[in-house]
Amino acid sequence: MECDWTTQNLQKLFASLKANIPAEEEAFIYTKGLKQVDWENVAFPPFSAEQCREMWTCFMQKMRKIRSLKEIVEEAEGLVSTPNPNDTIQSQCPKIPLPPNALYLEANLEKFRRKHPERDTQSLLELSSKKFNNLPEEEKAKFEEKHILECVEYKKKMELFCQNYVCPAPQKKSQSRKRAPLASDKKHPDVPPKPPTNGYVLFCKEQSSSVKNVAKSRYIKEWARLWRDLSQKQKMEYAERCRELNEEYNIKMSAYLERLDEEERQLFIKENKISANRRKKPGGLGALKRWLAEPKMPALCGNSIFCQEQMALLKEDIPDLNERFCKAMKTWNSLSNEKKADYQRKKKKKIQQYSEELQNWFSALTPRQKREYWMSNRYKRKYLGTNEASLNKVPLCEPSDSEDEDIVISSSEEEENTLTFGEEEDYGEEEENFEIHMFEV
Repeated sequence: MECDWTTQNLQKLFASLKANIPAEEEAFIYTKGLKQVDWENVAFPPFSAEQCREMWTCFMQKMRKIRSLKEIVEEAEGLVSTPNPNDTIQSQCPKIPLPPNALYLEANLEKFRRKHPERDTQSLLELSSKKFNNLPEEEKAKFEEKHILECVEYKKKMELFCQNYVCPAPQKKSQSRKRAPLASDKKHPDVPPKPPTNGYVLFCKEQSSSVKNVAKSRYIKEWARLWRDLSQKQKMEYAERCRELNEEYNIKMSAYLERLDEEERQLFIKENKISANRRKKPGGLGALKRWLAEPKMPALCGNSIFCQEQMALLKEDIPDLNERFCKAMKTWNSLSNEKKADYQRKKKKKIQQYSEELQNWFSALTPRQKREYWMSNRYKRKYLGTNEASLNKVPLCEPSDSEDEDIVISSSEEEENTLTFGEEEDYGEEEENFEIHMFEV
């Protein structure tokens, strides 16, 4: 039927429909206004009232409707008389290249469909993704090279497209997130290098030193897995080594700055965003995210305890962390209320035991360490069995600024760019708390 309608006929339909909207109903929403339309008055030869109504219904599928009827009719007139120029632009815009796993699916989709006719497209996508991840590196490299070539071609086409149409040129993305060199590296070649920010970053840097000419992003998953398999003692050793490296760096940086004259020193500090921060003494534990030998806080709800047990039991059967967690949660939801209540009692018992261990550990700290821990761990105060007034009774001997002040790099950008996975240090603990992290390669 739509083929019989010319542009002139459509414009005549819109004009007739617009003219038949009563003035008091012009502001009605579309659905309410359409009910008031008398299609017999709208119709014109050679079309009947029913044909006009059907044509309007068909045309409305191309438009949004949450407006008044008059506004919609006016937009329909504009679409017929002045076609949208974006339709032409979008048809000529280069398509973004497919990622390597999508190229693999495209090349093997028909084969998968013949082999698994009972599966829908979504399940075929999942199957293809698993098969691609299990391919040898040589096979993956073919699709990755094809993706790189398509990206190069896409950039050329996009630049040409932006010249023909008014649009911002594509932004060049950095190829890596390595730490940017200090602004004064060329002028000051003897500047001590910035050490890793935490134990996990130190571990990854040691692992990366054995890999040459290969993108580090390929090994992120493997490094994360190796880190999770380390014992808590081994992780704390990395954290302690990292703390020592940072203290050594602070001493070297302070000594280096002392060798500069005042004007050069201030310029160097400004260019490299160096600030004078109060450094923890070697005996202080505040430099670490989690204090050395501090008891680990247990799960604070029953289902977390249950999931921790299930995650450990299913580790060999379901290697994928996300799938394992989903399986554990499904099992938890199927438990009876009595069994869930048992885990709530387990939770209370674990928290009581944790509170006793934490109080014993806290009592062995020095007055300064107690005060520092109290101020930096507000949510753990209720487990300490003490109050702030009792801490204030012990006089604290504040060191002088000259004794305890040191120069450290405080650039947030540099902290972020040291490695792209610095915040994964406590990955093993996060797994126990079921904060699922997906590493995109």
